[in-house]
Amino acid sequence: MFSALRHLLEYLRPYRLEVSLLLAGLLIDLAFNVLFSLSFQYVIDEAIAKHDQALLYSILVALLVAVVVAAGVAVMRDYLYARLGTAVMNDLRLRMFEHLQRLSHNFYTRMQVGDILARFSTDLGAVQNAVILAIPETILGILGVATIATLLFIFSWQLALITLIGLPLATLGPQVLGPRAERDSYLVRHEEAQIASTVQENLGAHAVVRAFQLAPEQTSRFRYKLRSLYRIGVRFNLSTYLVERTPNLTFLLLQILVFGFGALKTFQGELSLGSLVAFNILLGYLSTYVTALTRVMPPLLMAAGEIKRIQELLSARPQVQEKPGAQALTPLREAITFEDVSFSYTGEHKNLDRVSLKIPRGTNVAIVGASGSGKSTVLGLLARFYDPDHGKVAFDGADIRAASFDSLRGQLGIVFQDSFLFNTTVRENIRMGRLNATDEEVERPRARPRSTTSSPACPRATTPSSASAAAGCRAVNASAWRSPGRSSATPRSCCSTRRRRRSTRPPRRRSTARSSASAATAR
Repeated sequence: MFSALRHLLEYLRPYRLEVSLLLAGLLIDLAFNVLFSLSFQYVIDEAIAKHDQALLYSILVALLVAVVVAAGVAVMRDYLYARLGTAVMNDLRLRMFEHLQRLSHNFYTRMQVGDILARFSTDLGAVQNAVILAIPETILGILGVATIATLLFIFSWQLALITLIGLPLATLGPQVLGPRAERDSYLVRHEEAQIASTVQENLGAHAVVRAFQLAPEQTSRFRYKLRSLYRIGVRFNLSTYLVERTPNLTFLLLQILVFGFGALKTFQGELSLGSLVAFNILLGYLSTYVTALTRVMPPLLMAAGEIKRIQELLSARPQVQEKPGAQALTPLREAITFEDVSFSYTGEHKNLDRVSLKIPRGTNVAIVGASGSGKSTVLGLLARFYDPDHGKVAFDGADIRAASFDSLRGQLGIVFQDSFLFNTTVRENIRMGRLNATDEEVERPRARPRSTTSSPACPRATTPSSASAAAGCRAVNASAWRSPGRSSATPRSCCSTRRRRRSTRPPRRRSTARSSASAATAR
């Protein structure tokens, strides 16, 4: 819980002015509560007991003015709560989103989409509740307990001592149950993320589920996950309720004890009636502040698990990183080469084993092979989505690991197997190929007739089988790259450089190497 508070204060650091104004508002609220309590002593002991009507009216007018001021300050605090909560959440969303853009391809292959989305939705929602509720209530509670405890000693040191001795007893429940509730909070959010991932997976596979009549099996799996969430959720909610309940019960018993002792002192003439009333009102406010501190524990415990999950995401490091001082890669002049390249996704099974090949500039290469033979792996290494475990990928002999990402990928034109449209207009989707393209350049390809002819020198390859059979095209068989005893792969046939076919796509960055089969069907 305290680690959650530390992270929340770190999130608030950029907003020192707003936090300072909020603290000032909290101090004004505390001052009003103290003055309101003390006013009862003067009303009873000075105004009523001495029949001083002018003093009574003055006190009442002062209280009315104080209520108006306190109400105005409370509205200002509400505005600051809303502003800070929204600003901190947007900062976290932006940090998480920017960090996701830097993470390597392997992160997305091992993380479920639903789990990532849950960190942007339910996890951030709990953090927002903590920022809006927990931080102000915690600060006000600590200041209130310290201030009122001091005033209680002014009225009666015996009553104040009894109160302070009993206060530590109110913290026993949170100390015992708090750590367990914090652990369960993380588990609850983890299970909720798993459920979100299951729903996301089911939505994407709805056609398969219907075609193979998998609805009962999918529902059974989902029901099992809900049972797991139910068990952890009941344990977490019970722990948080007890964390909040035990201090309130302890303080209620303490308040009855202090009031009885104070009434006895008043009966014996050792304490005035006004002082007893003011003392008990202050004691009531002390109870309120203690209750506020216990009330923030559930959202803080809930936020502790969410903050841990958010920090897990922000602490993830990209597997492939741009080296400090990376140089711009010069435009390709001669060839792309794979030099004795080995690579494994898991570290146990080699997807490429000591592969060497050369793609001269201006040639077309079709990478063909069975599923899982390494076709997509070659393209992933070429675009530096991954780095080889052994060997190197080079442009004109220069290792691409020493080049900047922008200069490398700026020379590549990639057509993925699965098409994707961003949630925007068709115009903007076309413009994704070159973000600075004008409207005229975006619309120019639409006016061109779609080319359906192939160059006689190199028949058009649209499938692995047609690619390997295309006379004049360079075809590399990926199936042999993982075979024992084969340390490299060489082209089965050569082709001459052919003219680039006119494309219906908008102008984009020039490709250094094109693979018809890979672009059309290979993974």
